[in-house]
Amino acid sequence: MVNRNSGSIAQWASSGLLIALALVYANVTPYLNAVHGAESAFFAGMLLCIILSVDRSNGIRRNLANLLPYFAFVLVFFLWGQAVGFDPANPSAHAATAIRSQMIILGGLIVALCSRQRLARFTELVQAASILNCAICLWELGHPHYVYVFAHLVTGSVSHDIIDVRPGGLWPNANEAGFAFLIAILLSFWSRKSWMWAGRAAGVTGIFITTSRTAAYLLVLCAIAYMIYSALHAQDSESARKEFRRWTAAVIIGLVLLLTLASGSIHRALEGVGGEWHGGKFDRVGRLLDFEQKDAAARLPVTRRYLKRAIEAPWFGYGLSTFTEYRGVFDDEGAHDIYLTVWGETGPFMLLAYLLVLANGALRFSRTSMPPMDKLTIGLVWMSYLMIGFFWHDQFLNQDGMIYAGLLFLLPNISSTSSQSANEAIRRPHPAPFTPVEAAS
Repeated sequence: MVNRNSGSIAQWASSGLLIALALVYANVTPYLNAVHGAESAFFAGMLLCIILSVDRSNGIRRNLANLLPYFAFVLVFFLWGQAVGFDPANPSAHAATAIRSQMIILGGLIVALCSRQRLARFTELVQAASILNCAICLWELGHPHYVYVFAHLVTGSVSHDIIDVRPGGLWPNANEAGFAFLIAILLSFWSRKSWMWAGRAAGVTGIFITTSRTAAYLLVLCAIAYMIYSALHAQDSESARKEFRRWTAAVIIGLVLLLTLASGSIHRALEGVGGEWHGGKFDRVGRLLDFEQKDAAARLPVTRRYLKRAIEAPWFGYGLSTFTEYRGVFDDEGAHDIYLTVWGETGPFMLLAYLLVLANGALRFSRTSMPPMDKLTIGLVWMSYLMIGFFWHDQFLNQDGMIYAGLLFLLPNISSTSSQSANEAIRRPHPAPFTPVEAAS
């Protein structure tokens, strides 16, 4: 009876941990700060769920081994950055809070995602988070003032002069929202069909509403990658040929729709949807097609400026938060590049260590035997994360960024440990792109 009760407690704790991770993904946790102590209580509950869910399975041990190098680097990054220079507005709590979040979120992923079945449950909860945020984005289209409201609730202060009136759901930054929608679309591969298609529809809609160029361009690259994969295997079976035709049709329809929206009456009708943009009407399609970023500060001068600062920095770096926009010591928009941020804040040797940790994870992934569609999907997650790094500098501080990094190192292990059962469940030589693979019961 004791063992049965213990098993029941562990199951409830495991389910609670998955839900908590999904809430973190949905960016619910920053809003808990509105109630004193609520966020700390939330993470304490997560920690309790982790403790109650831990078992001695090989999956957890392998997850820990795969994620340990990355966590060790992040720990050294924060401690080193805090030692060489700190945020004068908040000298001690800044690094401590980030380390606490990293430990609990990465620890939760290690314990929660120890099997393909648990991964499927988590990805379905992520699709629910994507659908929720897409619904909020749609609501914000007609109520752009609430973009400021959400930003104020998260940051505590907001300037109407620097915040874009772009819907982002619970994410106050529309670009971060676009990244979350993109990763959710890729994770839908492991979800059941109902969640898979609903989540993808919400993700694509969300990326369009947020007008995150990086997320939109990466989404197009991912779609092309799946189309090419289908083309290479189109002659292998009738199902593969049908899949190739579906992906070809989807890409063509998408291009035609985009070109139609980019010109003509539909384009003009959509101008201004979602409120004002720096005092004028917001051309949503035009921004997505603005390859030269004429409507925003050009990123190339920003990169050059921060590259110069990184080169001129002392070998140990300037210290934490010096290359980020909301605590930056250079009084401008921030580096918008995680690689320059690591270099500038903690020095070139820490940048080299970061690149070695990523290279080690990518090498492990490339050498892991897994079903071909798992390989392609996880490869696209890796590509997206590495590319996003050139446009985002908050991966170590942002809780969604912590989840993305954890998934990089855990997904290959989950796919490899269940590849035999996954192949038995598929029972076809070339599974269709984004076809959900359910674990054997």
